[in-house]
Order: sequence, then structure tokens, then C-alpha cells
Amino acid sequence: MEKTIRRSLLISVVFAASAAAFLFLRHDPPKALSPLVPQDKETFVLQGVRLLEVVPVDYPRGIDFGKGKFVLFDFSTPAGQDLLLERVVIEKQGASDTEMPEAWLRLNSVRVYTTARFENGHATFTAFPSVIEPETWNAEPETVFKEAHTMGIPYEVLQDGQEKQLVLHPLQPLPQLLQSGSDVSFGIYGRWTDSIASRAKENGIRFCLKEISGTLLPSGQKATTRFAQKMCGERMGIRD
Repeated sequence: MEKTIRRSLLISVVFAASAAAFLFLRHDPPKALSPLVPQDKETFVLQGVRLLEVVPVDYPRGIDFGKGKFVLFDFSTPAGQDLLLERVVIEKQGASDTEMPEAWLRLNSVRVYTTARFENGHATFTAFPSVIEPETWNAEPETVFKEAHTMGIPYEVLQDGQEKQLVLHPLQPLPQLLQSGSDVSFGIYGRWTDSIASRAKENGIRFCLKEISGTLLPSGQKATTRFAQKMCGERMGIRD
């Protein structure tokens, strides 16, 4: 008799628990897992960067508006898509940001530049001059000035007895469209202060290319370089 009562009580407890669980799940069902957030398209790795030779020298302190060429490289854009160039990062070694506060960039060896400030030894370019063939510059040097003026880009003109240079100072990023399969040379210069300390080229200043990046068009895929080792120019000195 006692066993029968215990069995009945156990069955009642199990039934009650099952009913409670049913009601709980019915009124508060388990929440579905959040859907996976779609990942960005895989970044395209840019190839075709080639370091070009720049002869190491000891730059005179007063040369060419206080600047000298520290690295030169050639870049071949991917075939099949244009590249909207959006970012170039340069690392500086051998000089403080106080001694050399600014880097200059020009494309295809034309005397039109954009600038970037060094911060902790790195300069990040987000604005780029037009890619203009040297023949065009030599034939119509004023064309570039007119283009900058028409686009409303602030600029300054630097001129000495040998040449005229145009330095663009856009107020916002100025990407540059590089045509598919084209070759573009990047000349990167350092602008130093009058108080920069002299040094021999053997232990002097050098620039290293850290990154070229942008967007492939028309696909919209992001693209960037990835280097197995640093791509650095020769060391350059400064003399009085």
C-alpha cells in the first residue's frame, strides 16, 4: 500500500514538472541564434611593387627647398580592374619628427606633390597628385596649375632658379584612379628643418614602404600590399 502511494506521488511530481516545462517553453521559447554577420570580401593582395635605385648621397642642408629623395619605387596595377589609390604609408628611420617633420610624394617624376606629416616616424598619404606624363608637364606646365585651381584644391608654388614646383594641400582625402595594367613610379621625399643634425650616409636616414592600399573598380574589393620583409631605400646623409 505504502509503495503504491509513493509511486503515485512520484508520477504526479514528474507530470507536474513536465507540464511546467511545457508551459514555460510555450510562453518563452528558446531564442534563435543570431545569424552570422556577413564577412567583407577577402582583401586582394597587390603585387608588382619594385624598389628602384636611388644613389646614396649626403644632401646639402639647403638643397631644393629643404627636401631630398629618400625612396623610389615602381608599381604595376592589377590587370582587369582599375585601382583607386587611397593610402600610402612610409616609415622613416634615422631622424626624429622634429628634424624631418614632413614627407612629400610625387607620381611619375612630375614636379607636383602632396605632403604628409610624420607621426612617430610614419607618414600616411591619403591625398595624391594626378598621374601626368613628364612630356605633358614639359609641354604645358601651366595645365597642372589650372587643374588644381579649377578643382578648388589649395596649393602653393615653389620656384627657384632651376624649376617650378606645385605642392597640393587638399583639405580632405584625394584618392587617385590608376588605370588597369599601368606602371606608376612613386618618388618619396623628406623635408627637413634647418636645425637637422648632420650625419654621414653610412648611418643616415632612410625611408621604407609600409603599405599601398585602395579599392579595385568596378568590383569594389579592397586591396593592399603585404610584404614579407621591409622594402627600404638607401640611407642618406645630411651635410653642412
